[in-house]
Amino acid sequence: MNNIEYIEGSVYSSEAYDAVRYGFKYRKISEQQTTSEGGRLNFCIPDSSDILVFLAEVIISGVTFDLLKLCVKKAWEKLKNRISASKDNGLTNIFTNETSLHEFYTYIQEYHEKRMNISEEQAKYIKEEVMADYCGEQSSIIFSKYKRVASVEEYKIIFKDGLQKANEIIIRKK
Repeated sequence: MNNIEYIEGSVYSSEAYDAVRYGFKYRKISEQQTTSEGGRLNFCIPDSSDILVFLAEVIISGVTFDLLKLCVKKAWEKLKNRISASKDNGLTNIFTNETSLHEFYTYIQEYHEKRMNISEEQAKYIKEEVMADYCGEQSSIIFSKYKRVASVEEYKIIFKDGLQKANEIIIRKK
């Protein structure tokens, strides 16, 4: 358990955060896009809700689907009147639809176990999003620290490291 990296200022692991962002959200987007509709769109999605990241943390810890389903049902009874429509981000569907909850559970598990059941095209798309996020984060750090944009040499390193991260976390089922 000591090898779990936690996000600064957060109680959640980077594994849970990334599982929701890349293993679920971007995966859902990649499933909805088809090249026959004139190409694909790249998105910059907002951060995931704490509730989804918490559920991912629970799934990664090894909870069974039946136990998760019971917990979600009880939690929904308490939360349903507190979640505003503007902050829903698909929570209602996951909390009230067993099929959607099972899909979320499966996608988080597959991501965590490094065996995502996705096509080569979907993997490429999600890796591009991982790289875009990584490059944005690193460029922002350089700008904040040095008050300048990254140099060509720094961008080379950033892109190389971003690709390495993408290849480490997005792994298709063999």
